[in-house]
Amino acid sequence: AYQQPNAYQQPGWGGAPQGYAPSGPGVNKVVVAAIIGVVVVVAIVVGLILIGISRHDSAYESSPFTTPSPSPTPSVTSSLPTEPPVATTGSITFAPSVLSCSSPVDMVATIILPASVQSGDSISQSFDGHSGGSFPITEGGTTTHRADGTWVDTSTNTASSMQADCARGGQNSSGIDVLTPGDHVITISDATGNVLATGSYTVTDTAPTPTAAINRGKVIFSTDVPSSDNGCRPSHQVTSVSDTTSVYATYVFDSKPGGETITLEVTRDGQPYIPATDLPTADANGLDCFADTSDLSKLDNWGAGTYHVSLTSSGAVVAQGDLTVTATP
Repeated sequence: AYQQPNAYQQPGWGGAPQGYAPSGPGVNKVVVAAIIGVVVVVAIVVGLILIGISRHDSAYESSPFTTPSPSPTPSVTSSLPTEPPVATTGSITFAPSVLSCSSPVDMVATIILPASVQSGDSISQSFDGHSGGSFPITEGGTTTHRADGTWVDTSTNTASSMQADCARGGQNSSGIDVLTPGDHVITISDATGNVLATGSYTVTDTAPTPTAAINRGKVIFSTDVPSSDNGCRPSHQVTSVSDTTSVYATYVFDSKPGGETITLEVTRDGQPYIPATDLPTADANGLDCFADTSDLSKLDNWGAGTYHVSLTSSGAVVAQGDLTVTATP
């Protein structure tokens, strides 16, 4: 279980928070919506049409306890079709169009809009009858305005994203029922309400795919930036790095905290490095772990030594870990 916490005002690791950067400037702001995990309903990214129901144009922030992570999901094998199905004017097609949480797959969405749509026209979308807003359409990215006047866009939704939604009982990260059993209908309309394209996919079950156990009570270090896709098991875990190698920490609690205060403290070679710093109670309540997107190698006075990171609650250790940093020759 996780949620985006409030930004930590005084990072225990010290220095300005580092984290994911927001979308760069441009005429059209990124608007991403999720049907099978991260991407699918109407958005325009310099003309790119995506089909979905919720907007995701916020950036992650970082601090010692900044990006909470969900329980991890195992890797899956993609089964991307060789080609998307042939679509007709004014249609939304999915390949495959029948999904099961017991067999996560990549799904290709192909959208075709009629020639009556002009560049800059406002189009709106809905998912299962719920409005998802209106956006202008322009050419660019994966969206093409063809010679006959029609528009076509093809996008892929990954098997790992589908699996993450299945693990949430069929809901995407915004709480939309995108993988609950039954038919799900997506519709695109013009500014006057005329339907331009519609399509559907079917879900046969929402049995959550198995999730691997997390390493509770540990502080895990990795050379990859933690992400929600990897959950509480970051990729490329390490116990030793050079002093110039980027490294990140994931704090996995021994159990989900309630309302108790959790304190972070770091030593280097047995000497204080980061003084005891309390985590705001609301930021840890009910979470399995926090994944810190701050690059520890950028900290002041970072250098060779053995770093011991501990998190305690009422004097009891709830997570701890050691990292050896070696000097670059």
